[in-house]
Amino acid sequence: MKNKQEIESPAIITKTIPYGDTNIIVTALTHGYGKLTFMARGAKKSTKRFPGGLDILSQGTLKAQVRDFSKMGFLLSFQRETLFPSFAASISKISAATLFCEVCNALIKPLPHDPEKPYEALFKGLVAIENAEKELEILEASRSFLVE
Repeated sequence: MKNKQEIESPAIITKTIPYGDTNIIVTALTHGYGKLTFMARGAKKSTKRFPGGLDILSQGTLKAQVRDFSKMGFLLSFQRETLFPSFAASISKISAATLFCEVCNALIKPLPHDPEKPYEALFKGLVAIENAEKELEILEASRSFLVE
């Protein structure tokens, strides 16, 4: 059995699933490790390890413990660094960003050949949606990054 390895990486949360009374299963695209899934024990109650919670589209730095990158690890902490403020004010933007995130999550498999590229494409796509001013620009922003 492999030894546990602690990692720290920029990440964007792409999926969360409540598990029991206090835990959350978190899937994230990370810079350098690709798509990873973690068990966040006590996440529903811990404001110290997970300030601001663990929500889809949250971007920040995660610390985690993993044994094998193809299996579920343990999320130790997540510090939000960037929120996309215009998403909260625009149903079009939050819809496009959520759909973009879901599509990326479905298409990207764990351990891609270039583990940095999916994170960068998702981040650039979300920034483009954030900066879009018209609905057509929002759709074009999300479409263009899916083609990459």
